[in-house]
Amino acid sequence: MELTRIEALIRAMKDWDQQSDERKRITVKDLIFMVGFKIGYSPEDLTEASEEKVIDEFKTYILSLEKDTGMFEEFIVKALLNEIDEYLEGFLVNQARTIDLNENMIDRAKENEKIETGKFEEHIRYLKSPEFREVALSQLDTWRKVRLEYFSLQNLRGWESDDFLSSYNNINN
Repeated sequence: MELTRIEALIRAMKDWDQQSDERKRITVKDLIFMVGFKIGYSPEDLTEASEEKVIDEFKTYILSLEKDTGMFEEFIVKALLNEIDEYLEGFLVNQARTIDLNENMIDRAKENEKIETGKFEEHIRYLKSPEFREVALSQLDTWRKVRLEYFSLQNLRGWESDDFLSSYNNINN
């Protein structure tokens, strides 16, 4: 195989970000933060760091996780792919719940009278708009296409074959 699974994951995330609708609400940095959190990755300066720096640090973290824990690359990448799928799908599925949470926050803020509710109200308007669903679906569709390109059956078989040959060579050397 030309790319490792980790390299394919990183390229897929970059391609997804580049191919996503220009009105996107989720960036590759957001995605890395959300899925990285699940494996203990917490960049210090996510908001200030460049996209490339965050991506490079994330890749380095995944490689160190594999090396330091002995987890298989296949397992780590499958877990991250599943988390990305769940996050992007959840963005749509949890739309109503997110609206409810924001409305509850507005109610509490109004009771408190010390918290500005404008941001919450603006966010709710966006969540209720047709644009939200359109953009979220577009980002999910783009992810599915990119994921299929990098993690096709042919590529998966190639990695399995490489793993087998590597194990065979390790046993015989």
